[in-house]
Amino acid sequence: MVWLLRTHLDAFIEQAERDSGPGLPGFVERQLRAMIDCGDLTRGFVRLECSSCRGPRIVPFSCKTRLCSSCAGRRMNEQACHLVDRVLPRAPYRQWVLTLPPELARRVAFDAELAGKVFGLFAAELARWQEETARAAGVDDPQAGSVMEVQRFADGARLWPHAHVLAPDGVFHEASDGSVRFVGHAAPCERDLVLVLTRLESRVLSYLKRLRPASDEDADESEDPAQLLLACSRTAAAADTASKPTASPRRRSRPRQRLCVRSETGFELHAEVRVPSLVAIGTTPNRLAAQLVLESVFLCTVGALLGVGLGAAAVAYNAAHGLDMSAFASSGSGEGISWAGIAFDNVIYFRLDVAKLGPPVLWTAVVALFCGLWPALKAARANPVTAISGRG
Repeated sequence: MVWLLRTHLDAFIEQAERDSGPGLPGFVERQLRAMIDCGDLTRGFVRLECSSCRGPRIVPFSCKTRLCSSCAGRRMNEQACHLVDRVLPRAPYRQWVLTLPPELARRVAFDAELAGKVFGLFAAELARWQEETARAAGVDDPQAGSVMEVQRFADGARLWPHAHVLAPDGVFHEASDGSVRFVGHAAPCERDLVLVLTRLESRVLSYLKRLRPASDEDADESEDPAQLLLACSRTAAAADTASKPTASPRRRSRPRQRLCVRSETGFELHAEVRVPSLVAIGTTPNRLAAQLVLESVFLCTVGALLGVGLGAAAVAYNAAHGLDMSAFASSGSGEGISWAGIAFDNVIYFRLDVAKLGPPVLWTAVVALFCGLWPALKAARANPVTAISGRG
C-alpha cells in the first residue's frame, strides 16, 4: 500500500482534479500523504530499553490516520482489550446493526451533528425496548447499557455509515443490598425488531422535518433532508418490489436472514449475531491459567477413560469367545502352544482385574496436570494487547 502511494499518489490526485474539478477533499489528501511516512525510520523513531528484554527496540513513528490499516488495526485491538478488560461486565451480548437509507447515509457521512442525533436515537430506542421487556418480566428500575461503534464503509468500500451496537441480552438493576445485578431476558424476535425499527423511523423522520427552518418553507424540496429520505425510500422500496413482489414490506426481500427486518423507508435492523459470554474473552490471569490446566486434565482423563472402556470391551469379548492361537501351534500337535518353556492352550481366555485400572488413570491425570502448568503460566503472564497485535 505504501509503495503504491509513493509511486502513484501525485498522478492520482492530478487525475481526480481533472475528472471532478475540486478534486479530492483536503483531509483525504492529507491522510494519504501521511500514510507514506508511516513506519519510515528516516522520518523519526524512538529507541526503547527494557531491563527484562533482549536488547533495545527501535519503534518508528506512525501516522495515526484512519485510512492506515496498520494504525487502525492497532487502535482496534487496543480498544477491544480496553472494553473487554475494563468496561464490559461478564454477560451474554448481542450485536445490533442499523443500516440507513442511501440518501440519509450520505448526509450522515458529512454531518457529525446529524450522525450523533440519528445514532443516538437508535441507542435510546434499543434501551427503551430492553427496559420495557424487563419491566414486563417484573424487574424494578431496570437500566440498559450498550457500546456503539459507527462504521463508515460498507462492502465494496462504499461510503455508507452504519452503527454496530454491542448490547447485553438483559438489563442491570440495583439489589436491596446495594449490589448491581444482571437480569437476562429472552432473545428478541422479529416482532421486537419491527417495534424498535418503527419507533426509530418515526423519531428520525420527525427530527429531519424539524431541521428545515420556517423561512424556507417555499425552498426547493430537494434540499429538505426529509424529502430526500422519502425519495430515497421510494427508490429502495421500488427496487425491492421489482426483485420480489410478494415480499413483506417489513422484511428483507433479499436472501432470507434470521432477525433481520427492513422498513419501507429503507432502514434496516439486524440482530442475529450473539456472543454467549465474555468470560473466555475478558478473563483474569488466574482464571485463564486454571482454565488451561483443567482443559488439559479433562482431555487426558477422558482419553484414559475411553481407552479403559475400549480395553474392557475387548477383554469382555475375549473372555466370552476366547482368542484362538491354534495357528501358532506345532503342526499336528494337539497339546497347544508353548513359549519359553510355558505351555498354553490353543484358545486363551482373558480376565479383567478392575482393581488395577485405577492407578493408570490416576497417573495419566497427574501427567496431564504437569504438562498443562507451563502453557497455563505462560498464557497468564501474557499481555493481551501485545498477544492480539502479534508483537509478543
